[in-house]
Amino acid sequence: MNEILNLWSFVIQENQVLNLNLHPMQKMINQAKLQDMLEDVSVACVNQVGIDLNLIVNHEHMHILLSFLSGFGPRKAKRFIQLIKKNGGRITTRGQIFQDKFLDKVCFNSSVSFMKIRVPPEDMTASITTDILDQTRIHIESYPLAFKVAWDAYCDKGQYENKNVSEYDKLNAVRQVIANPEYLASLDLQFYKRELSLAHQLSMVVLIDLVYHEL
Repeated sequence: MNEILNLWSFVIQENQVLNLNLHPMQKMINQAKLQDMLEDVSVACVNQVGIDLNLIVNHEHMHILLSFLSGFGPRKAKRFIQLIKKNGGRITTRGQIFQDKFLDKVCFNSSVSFMKIRVPPEDMTASITTDILDQTRIHIESYPLAFKVAWDAYCDKGQYENKNVSEYDKLNAVRQVIANPEYLASLDLQFYKRELSLAHQLSMVVLIDLVYHEL
């Protein structure tokens, strides 16, 4: 995907992607409309996979991917990368993006779940507190749901409901589930959806499948 998007230009006369042989009849289509459709597909693909933010910031040939992230565009992507490089060149947590004012609230909420902050392998088993969910496509606002799902898969449900779980224990449950996906096999996803529906949290129901697959 990165190789194809390096041929991209938002100026239609300079967009080399339009010269790729995608279909025998593509020259019969209005080129502006074709570019719009290709842009929509590119945005969908980039968001479906997500981006490794620190990898992209430090590799210029990958900068183009950021332009196709939800909430971004070429100018906003360029400014974002400049701000990160000016402030050390590395993001350690998703929360830092908003706290350090690299993005406004609207853009942050639109894009943050697609920006992954990779956790080093040594930190996956360390006893330190790490924002381990930052390496998934789970939105930061859905972390409480992800912690509950991980805890229910790995530990005692009742203890979590009684709020006797420390932040470290929550993170450890997530680490264990990511390292051992078989724990998720014991979960009844339909049960979660029914419980959320009964609690009038219908907006959370659609997130269950995403949390399950991202963990």
